[in-house]
Amino acid sequence: MSTDSQIEANRLNAQHSSGPVTATGKARSRLNAVRDNITGQVTSLNDEDRAIFNQVLNDHIAGLKPEGAEELRLANSIAWDQWRLDRIRAIEMNLFASGDDDTETWIANAKRLELMSLYESRMNRTMARNRQTLRELQNDRLKRQTRSEEHTSELQSH
Repeated sequence: MSTDSQIEANRLNAQHSSGPVTATGKARSRLNAVRDNITGQVTSLNDEDRAIFNQVLNDHIAGLKPEGAEELRLANSIAWDQWRLDRIRAIEMNLFASGDDDTETWIANAKRLELMSLYESRMNRTMARNRQTLRELQNDRLKRQTRSEEHTSELQSH
């Protein structure tokens, strides 16, 4: 534990810090890492992307209605994969939007497009598995709750 004098020294030193001054320093610091509240994983996104990602995450969590750690982990994984899929699609659209000729764009970026397609397929399969697993967990939970409620009802009627 820090002593009172160490705490006071830290406070005084912090007052001298004005943060990054140069454009490079400011650009670097805007991508400061933030720890994900669900997984504890450190993520680096700029402020604009972080706000969009948080909305995607919150929408998925609300829509999937996870309960408990395992369901929440699966819902989080689904949201991350959706975020990554959306990013791949945006990169692909930007490649074609920046080119004058679609054929030339295909030729110039063939390897990149092939890899993005491969990653997209893998993420879609992973998302499908995670969605199925989440559905199974939720169905099992609902069955247990129903049995428990029925059992409680029987006990109360006796």
